[in-house]
Amino acid sequence: MRALPGRRVAWRPVLPGLHAGVPVPMTGCQPSMRTKLFVDACSLPLQTGGVADLDPESIVETPGLAVGVELRDLPRGKVPLLQGLTRIEPEWLQESWPLAFHDEIRVEYNEQEKRVLAVQERRFDTLVLHQKRIEDVPEDEAVRLLADAVDEGKIPLPGWDASVDGWIAKLNCLAEWCPDWELPPLRQEDRRILLEHALVGCRSRKDVKKVDVRAVVEEWISPAQRGLIRDHLPDRVPLAGGRNARVRYAEGKLPVLSATVQDLYGQTESPTVAAGRVRCQVEILGPNRRPVQLTDDLARFWTDSYPMVKKELKGRYPKHEWR
Repeated sequence: MRALPGRRVAWRPVLPGLHAGVPVPMTGCQPSMRTKLFVDACSLPLQTGGVADLDPESIVETPGLAVGVELRDLPRGKVPLLQGLTRIEPEWLQESWPLAFHDEIRVEYNEQEKRVLAVQERRFDTLVLHQKRIEDVPEDEAVRLLADAVDEGKIPLPGWDASVDGWIAKLNCLAEWCPDWELPPLRQEDRRILLEHALVGCRSRKDVKKVDVRAVVEEWISPAQRGLIRDHLPDRVPLAGGRNARVRYAEGKLPVLSATVQDLYGQTESPTVAAGRVRCQVEILGPNRRPVQLTDDLARFWTDSYPMVKKELKGRYPKHEWR
């Protein structure tokens, strides 16, 4: 059979030291599993490096294995021609190089199908002679490949959101502020462990999107330890004026809450968290919600800074309460 233009053929090198190509019939091939297709059957990579064009005079009788015996160099700038393409039988290779045959299972995340796929391959050296998909993908390989895809941004993980990062920040803060409580901090390197744990049982992008990441992350510590976070690092703290202020936690920093001057009337001391061990920084806002001052000593603010703040802002916002 002549390799005519327009015939879809996949080519592979055969033996080290030979300029060889192998046309593989499309039946059973998985292009998504890295099978390189050459639509016009005219160019093919060489095992020794570079690319060659198939001599249009080359003929093979039937689809199967073939070896090219001559590589003709052309004038500079042109791709060399592979000539003398001869059909061979797999049995011939088996007789001559039995140790070059081996079977392997290849697992990869396929971006086109958006899932982890496993393929069993029969190889001669680096040449794939036959392949078939395996439905039972090894768990550890699937988890590793999906985790890599998440880390590389190929798969979104909507379950790992700001609330999860905020909970981790709380855990690490409380572990630092109350070391006698012996809470295990969750470091950056531990996140990969939790990610892989969360992906157990997943095989596709669709599966990953359904993962309850928050539940998996919270299993890092015991229910009793989770109770310590809930009880001693609240999301909001009450102020003397009756309002609640949201607290922001970040590793290596004091907690911060924001409130307007008017909301802080009657609040003589900075609120505390972590069983009273850590004093919050207070971001004091003007009536326009813009920061006026950041302090962890609210009592000193009232005596030293407030008179000047009141003098500056009262004229601009006369309708607001000023004590």
